[in-house]
Amino acid sequence: MILETYYNALEIHRNQKKIYAMFKKPHRVISTCRINGGLRDDLGVLLNHQSCEPCNHKRPSAGKSITQPEAYLESVCLEENLDHRVCASLGTAANMNYAAVEEMHFKGLTVVAVTTGGVEGNAGRAGDDAQYYESCGKFIHEDDPEKQPVPGTINTMLFINKTLTQGAMVRAIVTATEAKSAALQELNVNSRYSNGTATGTGTDQIGIASLLGDEFPLTSSGKHTKLGELIGKTVKKSVMKTLALQNKLTAQGQRSVKIHIERFGTDKKTNAEGDLPAPGH
Repeated sequence: MILETYYNALEIHRNQKKIYAMFKKPHRVISTCRINGGLRDDLGVLLNHQSCEPCNHKRPSAGKSITQPEAYLESVCLEENLDHRVCASLGTAANMNYAAVEEMHFKGLTVVAVTTGGVEGNAGRAGDDAQYYESCGKFIHEDDPEKQPVPGTINTMLFINKTLTQGAMVRAIVTATEAKSAALQELNVNSRYSNGTATGTGTDQIGIASLLGDEFPLTSSGKHTKLGELIGKTVKKSVMKTLALQNKLTAQGQRSVKIHIERFGTDKKTNAEGDLPAPGH
């Protein structure tokens, strides 16, 4: 099902556990995808899909996403009649029906953000102690090799109707990431791994696409430019909206002492008893 067409060059589709963008005209894409990731000018599809459920069980083929990522991508694309060779794909446990779309304009410039997200189990702060290391393509928990990461991912697809230089594409990731972190800051989301507030999750992914054309390319997507402003606003709004849908996470719901003292290692009961942890613990 086509959700919307944007700037006569982009179609957003949703079907069951997938939401994806089909490019009707060439786009430059930068993404964190395992297959067809990095900076590309030859892709036709950017896809986000629910690869596993949030309650400890996966789709039958989901194990391939780590061990056989290309074969897994091909199987996902076959379900939609898409060519996996020109598709970059993001994966998550979040519900595609809770995807949030935000669109903004300025003097012929259009920016569209499509975000899915969940932070209840995997929210973290950049610099938190990590438990996993990578060896020979496998991720291993330092204490328990069988332990799997907790679900929780914010995935963002961002679309721009102007050509960007390669440097501006990379800078757009920085701006979008700051916007995501600003949303979590305003919601006061606790890190699950420290007593700080979260800046994202351990498995966040992003894909950014800009329309390729003959006009002089935009060279900056930082906060001082209108492009950067639109990226920041659309991403922040879409993050907050999808978290409200997926986790019922809102500013009103976060007005709770209990929520904010949890990250210091205490709860309502210990707080009432006066048994608070020492500062810094």
